[in-house]
Amino acid sequence: MNAAAAPNNTGNWGPWASAIDAAERLARLRSMRAFVQAFYGVRGDIGEQFMRTLYWAESLEPDDLQAALLELDRLPARDRRKIEASYAALIAYKAQRDAEGR
Repeated sequence: MNAAAAPNNTGNWGPWASAIDAAERLARLRSMRAFVQAFYGVRGDIGEQFMRTLYWAESLEPDDLQAALLELDRLPARDRRKIEASYAALIAYKAQRDAEGR
């Protein structure tokens, strides 16, 4: 497998972070699913399978969580970066508000 095709698979960020509880993991999965829905809407060609696996991952079963991560890695790079950047901005905003005590 070449570097371009190799999955990210770090799995220790966002809904896959090891240091979060089940409620936070569920919230993060739903946030990511909302971004995919907002970006692709009824255009099911790009994000439909990823949306489906994010929904299944809400069961919080390790296999379903891993499947969602693999689907994210299968998205075209431009689409994946768009989702990841928006998601990171959301999490950074939350972290900043938490740090400020708001």
